[in-house]
Amino acid sequence: MKWPKQTFLAVLVWAGLVLVAAARPVELTEEDRAWLREHPRILFSYDPDFAPFSYKDTDGRFAGLDADVLEVLAGKLGVEFVPVHYANWTEAYRAAEGREVLMLTSTAALPERERKFAFTRPYVEFPLAILTREDAKNFDNLNKLAGRRVASVRDYAPSLRMKREFPGMIPVECASVAEALQAVASGRADAMLTNLVNASYEIRRSGITGLKVAGVAPFTFELRYAVHRSEPVLARVLDEAVASLDERERQALIAPWVKLETGAIVSWRRALRWLLIVVAAAGVVLALAGWHNRRLRKELDERLRLQRELEASHRRLEQLNEEKAALMRMAAHDLRNPLGGLLMSIELLRLGGVEKRDATLERMDVLVHQMMHMVRNLLDVQALEAGTRKMAAERVQVLQVVREALAAHQAAADRKRITLEAPSLDATLGVKADRSALGQIVDNLISNAVKYSPLGTTVRIAVTRLEGGRICLSVRDHGPGVKPDEMPRLFDKYTTLSARPTAGEVSTGLGLSIVRELAHLMGGRVWCESKPGEGAVFYVELPEAGPGER
Repeated sequence: MKWPKQTFLAVLVWAGLVLVAAARPVELTEEDRAWLREHPRILFSYDPDFAPFSYKDTDGRFAGLDADVLEVLAGKLGVEFVPVHYANWTEAYRAAEGREVLMLTSTAALPERERKFAFTRPYVEFPLAILTREDAKNFDNLNKLAGRRVASVRDYAPSLRMKREFPGMIPVECASVAEALQAVASGRADAMLTNLVNASYEIRRSGITGLKVAGVAPFTFELRYAVHRSEPVLARVLDEAVASLDERERQALIAPWVKLETGAIVSWRRALRWLLIVVAAAGVVLALAGWHNRRLRKELDERLRLQRELEASHRRLEQLNEEKAALMRMAAHDLRNPLGGLLMSIELLRLGGVEKRDATLERMDVLVHQMMHMVRNLLDVQALEAGTRKMAAERVQVLQVVREALAAHQAAADRKRITLEAPSLDATLGVKADRSALGQIVDNLISNAVKYSPLGTTVRIAVTRLEGGRICLSVRDHGPGVKPDEMPRLFDKYTTLSARPTAGEVSTGLGLSIVRELAHLMGGRVWCESKPGEGAVFYVELPEAGPGER
């Protein structure tokens, strides 16, 4: 394949831009580090037919420039990036859309993709070129391709951009880069818009001849990581890791894979002309480097100023947070005593002869219990945030805790004609946990299930022994379920989702967040599985305690 002068100039300018990239350490917040500890293995998908960036080697393993870059980033972040293989780019992209994986490699940032994905800064860039047959004329801009048949690979960034910005082109859709190149070589298409590195690799591998670079596009191909928007922490962490790559690391990663063919050696006059271009480009690079360094110094001064302001704001926020905490403690404790007295009064009225079926009395009872539940949740949140909630690890019999929670919620379930089931629970199963905390977890999960279940349905509690010395407790309801886009916020504090209690019960959005925090403090975890309209199942997994363990 022949390469005209403008192609080499584009590559030189690109190389100059990479040289001025400033390296810096990976800057992670405590939230970032906590997320990485909870996700030591990160699933991703890739294009299996995009050599030399990404492909399957002869053993079916993920390979290419992307594999080398991810290996370096994994070392910086202390995680493992695990590839999930798909037949083509379209399937890989759809898998990432559906959250079967959390990220994609070598993905260009386009408006139609930014609705679902957040993008890191580019970790490498290459120019895009217009390829034609050797006997075709050159094109100094893309507008001259109007009315021409242009080969495009299905769902690739140049194809999507071509359809959006140059509707006058006639697309010839192909399944792969090799098929698109063959379409141009055979005359089925007049031209192809592609990145030079991938095209050069495919031409050498497939032995395609008779092509040339007829022009350079006014934009570049930028390799970025695309992260599903439900994982903003991962997007931020990856962006910081890419920013930490210094020039030596970048060149070491790129060099084994990027080898553009330059064709035959020409005359000394032409060589001198290219030498002058290189010298000029080097001058541009040095000028850009000086300008970039001055800009970095200004940015550093501005960052120091902002850091001082942020520290002052942080101190003020800590003060306000303590004031808020004091107010919550005061309000919660001041409410607890009169509510307890009201409950005692209701009980005395009942003992004095008031009918138990009296609607007003029953309503008072429900409201008071709801208020007591809210107060307890507020106090629990305060204790968890302040770190004053103490855990006493002991062997707790799960069956006994479940029976106590079922008894506590039986009246609320009866009012909604809901059946509480706990069939065949093994009385010997025990977990290593704080008894009060475990009781609160089970209580909150059953309360949540009753609250969101329709009249006349069933709430089912089950306990099973897992491999690895773990016990799993599940609570299943037949309510509205949780929408997929709301699932990441399900266990956040004060979160209000689209589902509503079926009998107008009060929901503060604290119960599930307390369940998660208590489970983590006891060395366990909690999660939910749900399909909208088919109910939800909440799982709590805790370490098992042996019969003689205390």
